Amino acid sequence: AKTSIMAVSCKLSLVLASLILTAIPSTQAAWKADSNRSVSFWYDPSAYGGSDINATLTVLEENKDTVTSVMLYCGFNTFNGGLAVDLNIFKTLCMNPVGNNSVSLVQGLKNIGIKVEFCLGSVGNGVEGHRQFMANATANIESMKQYGVAAGLYGWNLDLEPQPVSLPSDAKLYAAFCAKAKSAFNSAGMRLTIDVADWSPMLTNFALLAPSVDRLLDMETYHADSYNGWLVGDAYGGHYNHLIAPNVPRAVAGPGLGCWPMKCGDHLCWSTTQQANEQRIQRIAADGIPEIAVFRLIQVPSTIWPPPFWWPLLAKYKQGTF
Repeated sequence: AKTSIMAVSCKLSLVLASLILTAIPSTQAAWKADSNRSVSFWYDPSAYGGSDINATLTVLEENKDTVTSVMLYCGFNTFNGGLAVDLNIFKTLCMNPVGNNSVSLVQGLKNIGIKVEFCLGSVGNGVEGHRQFMANATANIESMKQYGVAAGLYGWNLDLEPQPVSLPSDAKLYAAFCAKAKSAFNSAGMRLTIDVADWSPMLTNFALLAPSVDRLLDMETYHADSYNGWLVGDAYGGHYNHLIAPNVPRAVAGPGLGCWPMKCGDHLCWSTTQQANEQRIQRIAADGIPEIAVFRLIQVPSTIWPPPFWWPLLAKYKQGTF
């Protein structure tokens, strides 16, 4: 009798599991790059405890024809000695309603027609933790793929910035990890973007990393103190020419533009002005670059990023009128 009851119980468990899995789409059409220009934003709702979510959704709805996707920082992984990535960080502020909101941030973005990407960021991490994370590629990539499909994501953005300094050999490990992730994500209808920069040995070999991802989003190009500094690099950033070098496919290039009031010494950087950003975006458009990534959205009364002058410039780029 006990055996019979256990058998029935097992069968019921399998049926329930099957129903749950069929309720969550396990596959999507393979991801295909958009032939149109894209404008993406990073957004961290945790910066103000979720208090600016409604205001952020409002400004995005006002500019929904300009913004393609939003990359959400919903928390950070530490990778401190652990091999597995913790995806529960995406639930509290991004996948669950916050405060008096009736829908989650993820659903709110989808409701206004903006694509959602999750940003897997690392903070306070030694390079060894990142190496362990990459060594456990099969399990971590599969977890991210299934989580992304269930959440209906447009893609994953990896913002891995190991400290202390990484080595050039880590770029090879990263490229191999990303190649596996890109294949898995693309087959499930998601893209893979990674944040890169000249200051990190793991992130600066653009030619090596480019074939393994759908987009390189350059953090180094956020700011500079002159147009020439933005092209060739100065003490505050730049190095745009590195991103558009002949050995980096234009289709993979995504310059990051910083929209916060950064100081260059005792004054606001050249790159914070309307004229500078018109010049930068015109150059990006002329070079046939498919995406601009803006760091980052904040909508609290004391801090409005981006400032209002940005929206018409980004709209002209998206519409192809630059």
